[in-house]
Amino acid sequence: MGKKEKNSREVNYDTKPIGTNKNRGCTDLPFLILFIVFWVGMYIIAGVAVETGDPKKLITPRDSRGQYCGVDNSKMPHQNENSNMDLTSKPAFTSKPLSVQICVEECPTSTRLVTVDDVYCNYDVPPITDEVDLLIYISDNRCNWFFYESKPILGRCVLSNFTIPEIPPKVSEALGLNLDELINSGGVLANSKETTMKVMTDIINAKWFIVGGTVVGFVICFVYLILMRLIGKLLIWVTLLATNALLVSCSVWLYFYWQEYRLWYEQLTPEVKTDADLYELYGITAGFFTCAAITAIILLISIFLRKRINIAIEVIKEAAKAIAAMPLIVFFPLWNFALTIGLFAYFCYVYVHIITPVENVSVTSFGYSWTDSKVSFYLEWYHIFGCLWGLAFLSGVNQVTFSGAIASYYWTLDKSKLPLAPIISAFYRTVRYHLGSICVGSLMLAIVQVIRLFLYSFQKQAG
Repeated sequence: MGKKEKNSREVNYDTKPIGTNKNRGCTDLPFLILFIVFWVGMYIIAGVAVETGDPKKLITPRDSRGQYCGVDNSKMPHQNENSNMDLTSKPAFTSKPLSVQICVEECPTSTRLVTVDDVYCNYDVPPITDEVDLLIYISDNRCNWFFYESKPILGRCVLSNFTIPEIPPKVSEALGLNLDELINSGGVLANSKETTMKVMTDIINAKWFIVGGTVVGFVICFVYLILMRLIGKLLIWVTLLATNALLVSCSVWLYFYWQEYRLWYEQLTPEVKTDADLYELYGITAGFFTCAAITAIILLISIFLRKRINIAIEVIKEAAKAIAAMPLIVFFPLWNFALTIGLFAYFCYVYVHIITPVENVSVTSFGYSWTDSKVSFYLEWYHIFGCLWGLAFLSGVNQVTFSGAIASYYWTLDKSKLPLAPIISAFYRTVRYHLGSICVGSLMLAIVQVIRLFLYSFQKQAG
């Protein structure tokens, strides 16, 4: 008694590499079959859409009634009695001053006043024979009173030179024309056109800087990963301290600049003060308090969460080691990106055909024919749902493959026994065993997304 018996049991640990489970089978196979069948339907829809759709309708100009310029609208589907005119001889589109948008035979080549024989009017205006009728229709805003000099771009008469022709005072008073409004509207059009051209020019001139910046950022990321393996803890803390120092410096500078500007503004007399100076003071004040708040938050996080930051550093260092052991994992997302771009291009190509039918659409396949006035609507939502499902599926394949590769690295205790290309092995396992489960998860995501789109479309129609 009083003696403690020693536990003589010995624990034998299995030193074999854990690796992946070889005894497994395919999961959720019925959903994979459903996904394949659904995409067979997507292929059928694509064929019907390409056969019956005409994307040129998207860029073909339309008048205020919704009629296509340069087209016989009586042969178009879903047109009513007010929008079924034959406008084959009027391929251009213009918004004549102070009135509706109409289709015309050609764009005006000069800025000039109208005449009895040279005027744009609404479609319901009968032929004009004298100047009295012309003035009446102009005063009713059913005919234009002068032409803009414009150029045809994609079938639209785009303003090229805005000048108001000289108008006799009696005519201006009789028509009640507001020349200031016309001049301002022309200035807005000219300025918007000039701004657009400047933006496009800047993008074209800076294209190599954009490409070079992308490449430099890519290289810096790789260098940062290498440094993380070597001096990870030091690098992160130096980066964090440098960030805090920079934020503190910015806050201090903004404070003195704010005080200096505030004193300068208070010394101004009321006659000299402007709204621009006041708004600048408000902006400097908001900038200082915003920067100070961000600085305080980052500084407090750095102080009170330093232990958690150390844990995060170790996780990041381990992740850097995993990437070094599996270098292909860095390039693997490129295939997913390429397929995503391809799916998006396919979606846009088929979608523009679905929404631009040139005739009543009917689906005929496998000996079955379906014709309905809302076929295009149903096909549109089927196509949207299929592409959302496809995008979620591609994302799921990418995530499961990454998870499998990282799991292989983590559970292989002897890193020298890692497979030659763990990411490739993980991709094989994903395709071989887990596509059905990915189809289930991506289906749920697609259902939620399409419900949100439905609700958004209903809200937009109601609002």
